[in-house]
Amino acid sequence: MNPPIELTIDKLVHGGYGLAFKGERAYFILNALPGESIRAEIIREKKNTSFGKTVEILHPSPLRIEAPCPHFMHCGGCHLQHLEYTEQLRFKRAILEETFLRIGQIKLADVEVIASPPWHYRTRAQFKVMKRPGNVQVGFFAVQSHRLWAIDQCPLLADRLNELLRGIQAEREGFLKPDITAEEFQVRTSGDESQWAMDFVGQPPEFEFAEESATMVPDGNLNYQTQHGNFRVGSNSFFQVNRFLLEPLVSKSIEGASGSKALDLFSGVGLFTVPLSRDFEQVVAIEENPYAVSDLQENLRANGCANVQVLGSDVSVIHRWGPKDWEDVDFVVFDPPRQGVERGVLGQFVKHQVPACVYVSCDPTSMARDLKILCAGGYQITSTQLFDFFPQTYHFETLIRLRRPISS
Repeated sequence: MNPPIELTIDKLVHGGYGLAFKGERAYFILNALPGESIRAEIIREKKNTSFGKTVEILHPSPLRIEAPCPHFMHCGGCHLQHLEYTEQLRFKRAILEETFLRIGQIKLADVEVIASPPWHYRTRAQFKVMKRPGNVQVGFFAVQSHRLWAIDQCPLLADRLNELLRGIQAEREGFLKPDITAEEFQVRTSGDESQWAMDFVGQPPEFEFAEESATMVPDGNLNYQTQHGNFRVGSNSFFQVNRFLLEPLVSKSIEGASGSKALDLFSGVGLFTVPLSRDFEQVVAIEENPYAVSDLQENLRANGCANVQVLGSDVSVIHRWGPKDWEDVDFVVFDPPRQGVERGVLGQFVKHQVPACVYVSCDPTSMARDLKILCAGGYQITSTQLFDFFPQTYHFETLIRLRRPISS
């Protein structure tokens, strides 16, 4: 192992890294802030780039605070606990603006930042199990590794999930039984914490605390009650994890939208589909995950949404649409996975001159790339909101509304 290297940090960049240079080599260092002089341990190297973490702070930044979690920079889940929360928001806004300018050649104006309560916001967490003869550990991967770091609590999790974690830790010896094969699992709770579920990969042990609980959902189908509708969410369906910003995200996304026909691309369990059905004559929801489609259909039934057509398919199905399918489409919601939207799908949207859309993304890089295409096709950004869905980490959600000018 190389000895620690002394560096002076220039700025914070995507990933929560402090960026420093020596000669032509770039160093991306965790737990480092702009202006700080540090010693860093290098963990991984590429051709002209090194990645590592701070092991000693020689001259700290005035922005630095003491991380409240004892697992910070051991567990790999958080990146920004050493930075006061208002400064985290400032950093994320700068990253969003820089990414759009660099990748999309788009200068964002008037970015509205919607903050979250900075702790106890997550309704889902995934854990790893490490078994050794006579010993078992439960926790997260350690920072920049696949080693396990055992934890007994996490300040990002809803209180109910920390209760579950304590119960599992108290009975973790059950994982050592020879017929138990589970080596990873997730715990989930509803937004109001009235229900919870555990989902295992492999055969799990039996937990006494779970058998005694009246609020455990045995089939894994949690019910999320929101102002926009009630949603069944199974273990294999995606749902936003921040229980505080879920409703504001939906409200901002569909605000003022109404008309003849709306498309909900990557619709999931129907978080946007259900409220859209109340303001449009028809909604077409497209989702390829069969588990999410099942939840979506149940949610449409439960919320009385009779005007929704569900297509259990990849969104590329729209390449086969004819002119009649595009008639009266007034509005589109894009909520893609991290890799963004296929270029051809965006081309269809531009070709048929749909008047307006919203684009929701957790990845500013793919979002900037996609919006460059839409803006080149005649669309204009009318508003931008940064939703801090993931305090203490470098991740965030972005909501951008676009409209095609009537004269275009």
